Amino acid sequence: MDHEDYQPGEAPALHGPTHEKDGDDEISVAGLAGETAALGAHKILPSIHHLKYTDAEAAIVSAALIATHAAIATAHQDAPALIATHAALPTVHQDAPALIATHASNALLHHVSWTNVSVYLSAAQDIPSGAPTTIEYDTEFIDARNEFDTDTYTWKCDQAGTYLFVNNVGESEGLIDGDEIVAYIMISSNYRSAARAVYGGAVIGGIGTSLIWTCAVDETAIFRVKIVHSENRLLDTNYTRGMIVRLL
Repeated sequence: MDHEDYQPGEAPALHGPTHEKDGDDEISVAGLAGETAALGAHKILPSIHHLKYTDAEAAIVSAALIATHAAIATAHQDAPALIATHAALPTVHQDAPALIATHASNALLHHVSWTNVSVYLSAAQDIPSGAPTTIEYDTEFIDARNEFDTDTYTWKCDQAGTYLFVNNVGESEGLIDGDEIVAYIMISSNYRSAARAVYGGAVIGGIGTSLIWTCAVDETAIFRVKIVHSENRLLDTNYTRGMIVRLL
């Protein structure tokens, strides 16, 4: 609307709505010097805001960026397939505890340490007549698991299983008619095997006995001998041997 001339200090009246944007007589700033406040605010935005591509340029840049992203082997779009492939492997780390437990429980696998003991006398042992006597096997030919104690002449089971025990004994001074020699195997203080020979002439006596026995952990075994003669007899160091082998 029209307004009379303004007086000094008088505030201007509001523009009529027809002068505003899209009004019938909208005011244009075209051709005027200076810039509007809105333009000034826009110009101080970061410079990246003003970088523009043509449609063709934008298509080229976009295609290159997409190709680079797609070529990355561990990009998120590949993750589901990579996870599935990894999980399907039978020896990946998430399966390791179960696989180790299964392997360790198989008693016939290579990690089982098999007993193999062979012991003998370092010197002839004097055996009193008629009395069962522990053979003092004080020297080891084989004892990989350290199961035989050469101080007590005793084997101790450290792994439950089925074992073969062999006790071969021989004396070195000779036996006569009616003399006898007996070889024993004792398991945990109980006689479990014995072999006896009675002689009908003058000979160097010897005999052997064997036993297959299922032992629990901490069961023990010792080898004994009895010689019946008028005097003590000496055990022969070459013939007298003890042996223990794990079978199962």
